[in-house]
Amino acid sequence: MGDLQALVQRARELGTIVLQSINDAKSIIIVCNYDADGICAATLLAKAIQSKKGKIVVRVVSEASSDLVQQLKEDNYDLHLFCDIGAGMVSETKSTLGDKWIMIDHHSTSDDELTSRNVFNPFQHGFDGGADATTTSMAYLLACEIDRSVSENEWFTVVASLADHQDQGENHSLLGLNKASLENVLTQRVASTIDLMFYGRDAKPVYEGIATTMYPYIVGLTGSKDACLATLVSCGIPPKKEDTWRTLADLTADEKKKLVDALLPYLTTSSTAESALGQLIGTVYTLLKEDEHSPLHDAREFGILLDACSRMGQAGVAVAICMGDRDQSLHEGEELLASYRRVLNRCVRSLLGDDERVTEYSKSILLSGDGIVNESMLSPLATILSSISRFHGRVLIIKTATESGQFKISARKTLGSGELSNLGIIFQEASKMCNGRGGGTRSSAGAKIPISKLETFVKQVNSKL
Repeated sequence: MGDLQALVQRARELGTIVLQSINDAKSIIIVCNYDADGICAATLLAKAIQSKKGKIVVRVVSEASSDLVQQLKEDNYDLHLFCDIGAGMVSETKSTLGDKWIMIDHHSTSDDELTSRNVFNPFQHGFDGGADATTTSMAYLLACEIDRSVSENEWFTVVASLADHQDQGENHSLLGLNKASLENVLTQRVASTIDLMFYGRDAKPVYEGIATTMYPYIVGLTGSKDACLATLVSCGIPPKKEDTWRTLADLTADEKKKLVDALLPYLTTSSTAESALGQLIGTVYTLLKEDEHSPLHDAREFGILLDACSRMGQAGVAVAICMGDRDQSLHEGEELLASYRRVLNRCVRSLLGDDERVTEYSKSILLSGDGIVNESMLSPLATILSSISRFHGRVLIIKTATESGQFKISARKTLGSGELSNLGIIFQEASKMCNGRGGGTRSSAGAKIPISKLETFVKQVNSKL
Protein backbone atom coordinates (compact mmCIF):
# COMPACT_ATOMS: atom_id res chain seq x y z
CA MET A 1 0.00 0.00 0.00
CA GLY A 2 1.14 3.54 -0.72
CA ASP A 3 2.02 6.43 1.57
CA LEU A 4 -1.31 7.49 3.08
CA GLN A 5 0.29 10.15 5.27
CA ALA A 6 1.79 11.87 2.23
CA LEU A 7 -1.54 11.66 0.42
CA VAL A 8 -3.39 13.27 3.33
CA GLN A 9 -0.75 16.00 3.57
CA ARG A 10 -1.21 16.74 -0.12
CA ALA A 11 -4.99 16.87 0.37
CA ARG A 12 -4.45 19.34 3.21
CA GLU A 13 -2.39 21.63 0.97
CA LEU A 14 -5.00 21.58 -1.78
CA GLY A 15 -7.81 21.97 0.76
CA THR A 16 -6.20 25.20 1.91
CA ILE A 17 -6.42 26.54 -1.64
CA VAL A 18 -10.12 25.69 -1.88
CA LEU A 19 -10.87 27.16 1.55
CA GLN A 20 -9.11 30.39 0.62
CA SER A 21 -11.25 30.65 -2.50
CA ILE A 22 -14.39 30.11 -0.40
CA ASN A 23 -13.33 32.71 2.17
CA ASP A 24 -12.60 35.21 -0.60
CA ALA A 25 -16.06 34.59 -2.11
CA LYS A 26 -14.48 33.31 -5.31
CA SER A 27 -16.56 31.45 -7.90
CA ILE A 28 -15.81 27.72 -8.05
CA ILE A 29 -16.85 25.20 -10.68
CA ILE A 30 -16.62 21.43 -10.41
CA VAL A 31 -16.27 19.77 -13.81
CA CYS A 32 -16.78 16.03 -13.51
CA ASN A 33 -16.91 12.99 -15.73
CA TYR A 34 -20.41 11.67 -16.31
CA ASP A 35 -19.73 8.22 -14.84
CA ALA A 36 -20.57 7.20 -11.27
CA ASP A 37 -17.05 7.89 -10.01
CA GLY A 38 -16.97 11.42 -11.37
CA ILE A 39 -20.44 12.23 -10.04
CA CYS A 40 -19.76 10.78 -6.57
CA ALA A 41 -16.50 12.73 -6.38
CA ALA A 42 -18.24 15.95 -7.41
CA THR A 43 -20.97 15.32 -4.84
CA LEU A 44 -18.51 15.06 -1.95
CA LEU A 45 -16.71 18.24 -2.96
CA ALA A 46 -19.96 20.12 -3.57
CA LYS A 47 -21.31 19.12 -0.15
CA ALA A 48 -18.10 20.25 1.55
CA ILE A 49 -18.01 23.60 -0.26
CA GLN A 50 -21.71 24.24 0.33
CA SER A 51 -21.31 23.53 4.03
CA LYS A 52 -18.77 26.37 4.13
CA LYS A 53 -21.21 28.67 2.27
CA GLY A 54 -19.07 28.61 -0.86
CA LYS A 55 -20.37 29.52 -4.32
CA ILE A 56 -20.36 26.34 -6.38
CA VAL A 57 -21.49 25.17 -9.82
CA VAL A 58 -21.35 21.50 -10.89
CA ARG A 59 -20.99 20.67 -14.56
CA VAL A 60 -21.10 17.08 -15.84
CA VAL A 61 -19.34 16.29 -19.12
CA SER A 62 -18.62 13.16 -21.13
CA GLU A 63 -14.97 13.94 -21.81
CA ALA A 64 -12.25 16.55 -21.64
CA SER A 65 -11.35 18.52 -24.76
CA SER A 66 -9.54 21.64 -25.87
CA ASP A 67 -12.91 23.28 -26.57
CA LEU A 68 -14.09 22.54 -23.04
CA VAL A 69 -11.01 24.10 -21.44
CA GLN A 70 -11.28 27.15 -23.67
CA GLN A 71 -14.95 27.58 -22.81
CA LEU A 72 -14.14 27.37 -19.10
CA LYS A 73 -11.61 30.15 -19.54
CA GLU A 74 -14.25 32.31 -21.20
CA ASP A 75 -16.73 31.57 -18.39
CA ASN A 76 -14.14 33.14 -16.08
CA TYR A 77 -14.47 31.05 -12.91
CA ASP A 78 -11.90 31.69 -10.20
CA LEU A 79 -11.19 28.01 -9.43
CA HIS A 80 -11.82 24.86 -11.47
CA LEU A 81 -11.99 21.45 -9.81
CA PHE A 82 -11.74 18.65 -12.38
CA CYS A 83 -13.03 15.28 -11.18
CA ASP A 84 -12.19 12.05 -13.02
CA ILE A 85 -11.37 13.95 -16.17
CA GLY A 86 -8.43 15.71 -17.79
CA ALA A 87 -5.55 13.22 -17.54
CA GLY A 88 -3.27 13.80 -20.52
CA MET A 89 -4.28 17.49 -20.73
CA VAL A 90 -2.30 18.99 -17.86
CA SER A 91 -0.02 21.11 -20.03
CA GLU A 92 -2.92 22.44 -22.10
CA THR A 93 -5.03 23.10 -19.00
CA LYS A 94 -2.22 25.05 -17.38
CA SER A 95 -1.55 27.16 -20.46
CA THR A 96 -5.25 28.02 -20.77
CA LEU A 97 -6.37 28.37 -17.14
CA GLY A 98 -3.09 29.39 -15.55
CA ASP A 99 -2.97 28.22 -11.94
CA LYS A 100 -6.72 28.34 -11.29
CA TRP A 101 -7.41 24.59 -11.31
CA ILE A 102 -6.99 21.33 -9.43
CA MET A 103 -7.26 17.98 -11.23
CA ILE A 104 -8.52 15.15 -9.00
CA ASP A 105 -8.16 11.86 -10.85
CA HIS A 106 -7.10 8.22 -10.53
CA HIS A 107 -6.11 7.29 -14.08
CA SER A 108 -2.62 6.32 -15.19
CA THR A 109 -0.76 9.24 -16.70
CA SER A 110 2.77 10.38 -17.47
CA ASP A 111 5.40 11.12 -14.84
CA ASP A 112 5.48 14.72 -16.04
CA GLU A 113 1.79 15.14 -15.26
CA LEU A 114 2.13 13.46 -11.87
CA THR A 115 4.73 16.03 -10.82
CA SER A 116 2.30 18.91 -11.42
CA ARG A 117 1.33 20.66 -8.19
CA ASN A 118 -2.21 21.05 -9.52
CA VAL A 119 -2.73 17.29 -9.88
CA PHE A 120 -4.05 15.07 -7.09
CA ASN A 121 -3.65 11.43 -8.12
CA PRO A 122 -3.10 8.21 -6.11
CA PHE A 123 -0.14 7.23 -8.29
CA GLN A 124 1.77 10.21 -6.88
CA HIS A 125 2.13 8.40 -3.57
CA GLY A 126 2.32 4.73 -4.48
CA PHE A 127 -1.36 3.78 -4.76
CA ASP A 128 -2.71 1.99 -7.82
CA GLY A 129 -5.50 4.08 -9.33
CA GLY A 130 -6.87 1.00 -11.03
CA ALA A 131 -7.38 -1.06 -7.87
CA ASP A 132 -6.63 0.93 -4.69
CA ALA A 133 -8.38 4.24 -5.24
CA THR A 134 -10.97 5.99 -7.37
CA THR A 135 -11.34 9.70 -8.02
CA THR A 136 -14.00 9.64 -5.30
CA SER A 137 -11.45 8.25 -2.83
CA MET A 138 -9.21 11.21 -3.62
CA ALA A 139 -12.06 13.72 -3.57
CA TYR A 140 -13.09 12.43 -0.15
CA LEU A 141 -9.66 13.17 1.30
CA LEU A 142 -9.78 16.68 -0.17
CA ALA A 143 -13.39 17.28 0.91
CA CYS A 144 -12.53 16.36 4.50
CA GLU A 145 -9.87 19.07 4.50
CA ILE A 146 -12.53 21.56 3.42
CA ASP A 147 -15.14 20.47 5.97
CA ARG A 148 -14.87 17.49 8.31
CA SER A 149 -18.64 17.00 8.34
CA VAL A 150 -18.36 15.40 4.91
CA SER A 151 -17.05 12.28 6.67
CA GLU A 152 -20.66 11.15 7.12
CA ASN A 153 -20.74 10.67 3.35
CA GLU A 154 -17.68 8.45 3.09
CA TRP A 155 -19.91 5.62 1.86
CA PHE A 156 -19.87 7.32 -1.56
CA THR A 157 -16.34 5.97 -1.95
CA VAL A 158 -17.73 2.42 -1.71
CA VAL A 159 -20.33 3.11 -4.41
CA ALA A 160 -17.73 4.63 -6.73
CA SER A 161 -15.20 1.83 -6.15
CA LEU A 162 -17.75 -0.80 -7.11
CA ALA A 163 -19.01 1.20 -10.09
CA ASP A 164 -15.43 1.43 -11.32
CA HIS A 165 -15.01 -2.35 -10.87
CA GLN A 166 -12.25 -1.99 -8.31
CA ASP A 167 -13.62 -4.91 -6.28
CA GLN A 168 -10.49 -6.82 -7.23
CA GLY A 169 -9.69 -8.43 -3.88
CA GLU A 170 -10.67 -11.91 -2.77
CA ASN A 171 -14.40 -12.55 -3.29
CA HIS A 172 -14.80 -9.25 -5.16
CA SER A 173 -13.75 -7.23 -2.12
CA LEU A 174 -12.16 -3.78 -2.03
CA LEU A 175 -8.47 -2.97 -1.66
CA GLY A 176 -6.22 -0.07 -0.63
CA LEU A 177 -7.87 3.27 0.08
CA ASN A 178 -11.20 1.79 -0.98
CA LYS A 179 -10.90 -0.87 1.74
CA ALA A 180 -9.88 1.72 4.33
CA SER A 181 -12.97 3.80 3.54
CA LEU A 182 -15.17 0.72 3.75
CA GLU A 183 -13.82 -0.17 7.18
CA ASN A 184 -14.70 3.33 8.39
CA VAL A 185 -18.36 2.95 7.42
CA LEU A 186 -18.97 -0.75 8.11
CA THR A 187 -21.84 -1.37 10.58
CA GLN A 188 -22.87 2.33 10.42
CA ARG A 189 -23.75 2.80 6.75
CA VAL A 190 -22.59 -0.35 4.96
CA ALA A 191 -22.93 -4.09 5.60
CA SER A 192 -21.07 -6.78 3.67
CA THR A 193 -21.72 -10.46 3.14
CA ILE A 194 -20.65 -13.20 0.71
CA ASP A 195 -23.54 -14.18 -1.53
CA LEU A 196 -24.78 -14.41 -5.10
CA MET A 197 -24.33 -11.03 -6.77
CA PHE A 198 -27.63 -10.58 -8.53
CA TYR A 199 -29.79 -7.51 -8.86
CA GLY A 200 -32.70 -6.88 -6.48
CA ARG A 201 -31.73 -9.45 -3.86
CA ASP A 202 -34.27 -8.13 -1.33
CA ALA A 203 -37.03 -6.80 -3.55
CA LYS A 204 -37.15 -8.48 -6.97
CA PRO A 205 -38.24 -12.03 -7.91
CA VAL A 206 -35.19 -14.28 -8.32
CA TYR A 207 -35.79 -14.85 -12.04
CA GLU A 208 -36.04 -11.10 -12.65
CA GLY A 209 -32.86 -10.46 -10.69
CA ILE A 210 -30.93 -12.90 -12.90
CA ALA A 211 -32.47 -11.54 -16.10
CA THR A 212 -31.55 -7.94 -15.29
CA THR A 213 -28.01 -8.61 -14.03
CA MET A 214 -25.44 -7.29 -16.51
CA TYR A 215 -22.22 -8.17 -14.61
CA PRO A 216 -21.68 -10.92 -15.49
CA TYR A 217 -23.67 -11.01 -18.69
CA ILE A 218 -25.06 -14.55 -18.93
CA VAL A 219 -25.57 -15.36 -22.59
CA GLY A 220 -28.97 -17.00 -22.99
CA LEU A 221 -30.34 -15.69 -19.70
CA THR A 222 -29.57 -11.97 -19.32
CA GLY A 223 -32.49 -10.05 -20.79
CA SER A 224 -34.80 -13.09 -20.91
CA LYS A 225 -37.10 -13.37 -17.90
CA ASP A 226 -38.85 -16.41 -19.37
CA ALA A 227 -35.57 -18.33 -19.75
CA CYS A 228 -34.54 -17.41 -16.20
CA LEU A 229 -37.89 -18.54 -14.80
CA ALA A 230 -37.62 -21.82 -16.70
CA THR A 231 -34.11 -22.36 -15.30
CA LEU A 232 -35.36 -21.90 -11.76
CA VAL A 233 -38.17 -24.40 -12.24
CA SER A 234 -35.92 -26.93 -13.98
CA CYS A 235 -33.49 -27.07 -11.07
CA GLY A 236 -36.27 -27.54 -8.54
CA ILE A 237 -36.43 -24.08 -6.97
CA PRO A 238 -40.01 -22.90 -6.36
CA PRO A 239 -40.22 -19.35 -7.78
CA LYS A 240 -43.16 -18.52 -5.52
CA LYS A 241 -44.22 -19.08 -1.95
CA GLU A 242 -47.99 -19.29 -2.14
CA ASP A 243 -48.87 -16.21 -4.23
CA THR A 244 -45.67 -14.23 -3.55
CA TRP A 245 -42.62 -14.22 -5.79
CA ARG A 246 -39.51 -15.27 -3.89
CA THR A 247 -36.43 -13.04 -3.82
CA LEU A 248 -32.80 -14.09 -3.68
CA ALA A 249 -32.84 -13.35 0.05
CA ASP A 250 -35.64 -15.92 0.45
CA LEU A 251 -33.62 -18.83 -0.98
CA THR A 252 -32.06 -21.42 1.30
CA ALA A 253 -28.35 -22.27 1.11
CA ASP A 254 -29.24 -25.53 -0.66
CA GLU A 255 -31.37 -23.70 -3.22
CA LYS A 256 -28.58 -21.22 -3.91
CA LYS A 257 -26.22 -24.13 -4.55
CA LYS A 258 -28.72 -25.63 -7.00
CA LEU A 259 -29.00 -22.28 -8.74
CA VAL A 260 -25.23 -21.95 -9.07
CA ASP A 261 -24.99 -25.47 -10.51
CA ALA A 262 -27.66 -24.57 -13.06
CA LEU A 263 -25.94 -21.33 -14.09
CA LEU A 264 -22.33 -22.52 -14.35
CA PRO A 265 -22.77 -24.22 -17.74
CA TYR A 266 -23.73 -20.83 -19.20
CA LEU A 267 -20.41 -19.35 -18.08
CA THR A 268 -17.84 -22.09 -18.63
CA THR A 269 -17.50 -22.28 -22.41
CA SER A 270 -13.81 -21.43 -22.29
CA SER A 271 -12.98 -20.73 -18.65
CA THR A 272 -12.61 -22.83 -15.56
CA ALA A 273 -15.51 -23.58 -13.24
CA GLU A 274 -13.66 -21.76 -10.47
CA SER A 275 -13.39 -18.50 -12.40
CA ALA A 276 -17.02 -18.79 -13.50
CA LEU A 277 -18.06 -19.30 -9.89
CA GLY A 278 -16.20 -16.11 -9.02
CA GLN A 279 -18.42 -14.22 -11.43
CA LEU A 280 -21.55 -15.30 -9.56
CA ILE A 281 -20.53 -15.23 -5.92
CA GLY A 282 -18.76 -12.41 -4.11
CA THR A 283 -18.99 -9.68 -1.52
CA VAL A 284 -22.34 -7.91 -1.51
CA TYR A 285 -22.30 -4.39 -0.05
CA THR A 286 -25.59 -3.12 1.35
CA LEU A 287 -26.28 0.55 2.14
CA LEU A 288 -28.12 0.27 5.43
CA LYS A 289 -29.87 3.64 5.36
CA GLU A 290 -31.40 3.16 1.92
CA ASP A 291 -34.85 1.62 1.43
CA GLU A 292 -34.48 -2.15 0.92
CA HIS A 293 -36.90 -1.96 -2.00
CA SER A 294 -34.80 0.68 -3.75
CA PRO A 295 -31.99 -0.03 -6.22
CA LEU A 296 -29.87 2.22 -3.99
CA HIS A 297 -29.93 -0.43 -1.24
CA ASP A 298 -27.22 -2.40 -3.04
CA ALA A 299 -24.05 -0.31 -3.43
CA ARG A 300 -23.23 -1.89 -6.80
CA GLU A 301 -26.71 -1.15 -8.08
CA PHE A 302 -26.46 2.44 -6.83
CA GLY A 303 -23.44 2.98 -9.06
CA ILE A 304 -25.10 1.35 -12.05
CA LEU A 305 -28.14 3.60 -11.62
CA LEU A 306 -25.91 6.70 -11.63
CA ASP A 307 -24.20 5.52 -14.81
CA ALA A 308 -27.59 4.79 -16.35
CA CYS A 309 -28.87 8.31 -15.71
CA SER A 310 -25.83 9.97 -17.26
CA ARG A 311 -25.47 7.67 -20.24
CA MET A 312 -29.16 8.07 -21.01
CA GLY A 313 -28.61 11.82 -21.15
CA GLN A 314 -29.90 12.77 -17.70
CA ALA A 315 -26.80 13.45 -15.62
CA GLY A 316 -28.71 16.02 -13.59
CA VAL A 317 -30.91 13.25 -12.22
CA ALA A 318 -27.81 11.37 -11.03
CA VAL A 319 -26.47 14.47 -9.30
CA ALA A 320 -29.83 15.14 -7.63
CA ILE A 321 -29.98 11.57 -6.29
CA CYS A 322 -26.47 11.89 -4.87
CA MET A 323 -27.38 15.20 -3.28
CA GLY A 324 -30.24 13.45 -1.47
CA ASP A 325 -33.39 13.46 -3.61
CA ARG A 326 -35.20 10.16 -2.94
CA ASP A 327 -38.49 11.29 -4.48
CA GLN A 328 -38.94 12.47 -8.08
CA SER A 329 -35.29 12.08 -9.11
CA LEU A 330 -35.08 8.54 -7.78
CA HIS A 331 -38.28 7.63 -9.61
CA GLU A 332 -36.84 9.03 -12.84
CA GLY A 333 -33.58 7.22 -12.14
CA GLU A 334 -35.32 3.87 -11.84
CA GLU A 335 -37.05 4.40 -15.18
CA LEU A 336 -33.76 5.39 -16.80
CA LEU A 337 -32.09 2.29 -15.34
CA ALA A 338 -34.71 0.02 -16.89
CA SER A 339 -34.24 1.71 -20.29
CA TYR A 340 -30.46 1.58 -19.94
CA ARG A 341 -30.55 -2.18 -19.36
CA ARG A 342 -32.73 -2.70 -22.42
CA VAL A 343 -30.39 -0.65 -24.62
CA LEU A 344 -27.28 -2.47 -23.39
CA ASN A 345 -28.88 -5.88 -23.81
CA ARG A 346 -29.95 -5.02 -27.35
CA CYS A 347 -26.40 -3.86 -28.19
CA VAL A 348 -24.81 -6.99 -26.72
CA ARG A 349 -27.11 -9.27 -28.70
CA SER A 350 -26.44 -7.37 -31.91
CA LEU A 351 -22.68 -7.57 -31.45
CA LEU A 352 -22.64 -11.23 -30.45
CA GLY A 353 -24.94 -12.17 -33.30
CA ASP A 354 -22.79 -10.76 -36.11
CA ASP A 355 -19.38 -12.41 -36.61
CA GLU A 356 -18.49 -9.82 -39.25
CA ARG A 357 -18.21 -7.28 -36.44
CA VAL A 358 -15.45 -9.32 -34.79
CA THR A 359 -11.76 -9.07 -35.80
CA GLU A 360 -9.35 -11.34 -33.94
CA TYR A 361 -5.69 -10.62 -33.25
CA SER A 362 -3.18 -12.70 -31.29
CA LYS A 363 -3.49 -10.55 -28.15
CA SER A 364 -6.78 -8.74 -28.64
CA ILE A 365 -10.25 -8.88 -30.14
CA LEU A 366 -11.74 -5.84 -31.88
CA LEU A 367 -15.52 -5.42 -32.00
CA SER A 368 -17.15 -2.90 -34.30
CA GLY A 369 -20.18 -1.15 -32.84
CA ASP A 370 -20.64 1.19 -35.81
CA GLY A 371 -24.28 1.95 -36.45
CA ILE A 372 -25.62 0.14 -33.39
CA VAL A 373 -23.66 1.45 -30.38
CA ASN A 374 -23.92 5.05 -29.21
CA GLU A 375 -20.60 6.37 -27.92
CA SER A 376 -22.10 6.96 -24.46
CA MET A 377 -22.72 3.21 -24.14
CA LEU A 378 -19.27 2.09 -25.24
CA SER A 379 -17.59 1.89 -21.84
CA PRO A 380 -20.29 -0.14 -20.04
CA LEU A 381 -20.56 -2.42 -23.07
CA ALA A 382 -16.83 -3.09 -22.95
CA THR A 383 -17.13 -4.07 -19.30
CA ILE A 384 -20.10 -6.34 -19.95
CA LEU A 385 -18.52 -8.06 -22.93
CA SER A 386 -15.23 -8.60 -21.10
CA SER A 387 -17.08 -10.89 -18.68
CA ILE A 388 -18.17 -13.25 -21.48
CA SER A 389 -16.05 -16.39 -21.67
CA ARG A 390 -15.90 -16.26 -25.48
CA PHE A 391 -13.48 -13.30 -25.24
CA HIS A 392 -11.32 -14.49 -22.36
CA GLY A 393 -7.57 -14.71 -22.91
CA ARG A 394 -7.30 -11.53 -24.99
CA VAL A 395 -7.83 -7.82 -24.43
CA LEU A 396 -11.29 -6.78 -25.59
CA ILE A 397 -11.44 -3.60 -27.70
CA ILE A 398 -14.70 -2.11 -28.97
CA LYS A 399 -15.08 0.92 -31.22
CA THR A 400 -17.88 2.99 -32.67
CA ALA A 401 -18.05 5.95 -35.04
CA THR A 402 -19.08 9.25 -33.43
CA GLU A 403 -21.11 12.13 -34.79
CA SER A 404 -17.95 14.24 -34.86
CA GLY A 405 -16.35 11.90 -37.39
CA GLN A 406 -13.98 10.05 -35.06
CA PHE A 407 -13.75 6.59 -33.58
CA LYS A 408 -14.39 6.27 -29.88
CA ILE A 409 -12.65 3.20 -28.51
CA SER A 410 -12.92 1.38 -25.19
CA ALA A 411 -10.90 -1.59 -23.96
CA ARG A 412 -10.89 -4.01 -21.04
CA LYS A 413 -8.63 -6.78 -19.90
CA THR A 414 -10.38 -10.14 -19.74
CA LEU A 415 -9.57 -13.23 -17.72
CA GLY A 416 -6.07 -14.41 -18.66
CA SER A 417 -5.17 -11.43 -20.85
CA GLY A 418 -1.76 -9.82 -20.29
CA GLU A 419 -1.67 -9.05 -16.59
CA LEU A 420 1.58 -7.09 -16.86
CA SER A 421 0.54 -4.54 -19.49
CA ASN A 422 -0.98 -1.17 -18.53
CA LEU A 423 -3.87 -0.39 -20.87
CA GLY A 424 -4.11 3.23 -19.70
CA ILE A 425 -0.52 4.04 -20.65
CA ILE A 426 -0.74 2.00 -23.86
CA PHE A 427 -3.87 3.88 -25.00
CA GLN A 428 -2.40 7.23 -24.04
CA GLU A 429 0.75 6.62 -26.09
CA ALA A 430 -1.00 4.98 -29.06
CA SER A 431 -3.67 7.69 -29.35
CA LYS A 432 -1.06 10.45 -29.19
CA MET A 433 0.72 8.86 -32.16
CA CYS A 434 -2.60 8.97 -34.04
CA ASN A 435 -3.44 12.63 -33.29
CA GLY A 436 -6.03 11.52 -30.75
CA ARG A 437 -6.43 11.42 -27.00
CA GLY A 438 -6.63 8.45 -24.66
CA GLY A 439 -5.84 6.97 -21.28
CA GLY A 440 -7.27 4.95 -18.40
CA THR A 441 -6.10 2.49 -15.78
CA ARG A 442 -4.12 -0.74 -15.88
CA SER A 443 -7.14 -2.86 -16.77
CA SER A 444 -9.43 -0.45 -18.65
CA ALA A 445 -8.86 2.34 -21.13
CA GLY A 446 -10.49 4.55 -23.72
CA ALA A 447 -9.51 6.78 -26.63
CA LYS A 448 -10.78 9.01 -29.42
CA ILE A 449 -8.89 8.99 -32.71
CA PRO A 450 -9.45 10.06 -36.33
CA ILE A 451 -11.26 7.36 -38.32
CA SER A 452 -8.37 7.18 -40.78
CA LYS A 453 -5.97 6.20 -37.96
CA LEU A 454 -7.77 3.07 -36.73
CA GLU A 455 -5.42 0.55 -38.34
CA THR A 456 -2.37 2.37 -37.00
CA PHE A 457 -3.89 2.65 -33.54
CA VAL A 458 -4.81 -1.04 -33.28
CA LYS A 459 -1.37 -2.03 -34.55
CA GLN A 460 0.31 0.15 -31.92
CA VAL A 461 -1.87 -1.21 -29.13
CA ASN A 462 -1.23 -4.84 -30.09
CA SER A 463 2.52 -4.25 -30.34
CA LYS A 464 2.58 -3.03 -26.71
CA LEU A 465 0.34 -5.70 -25.16
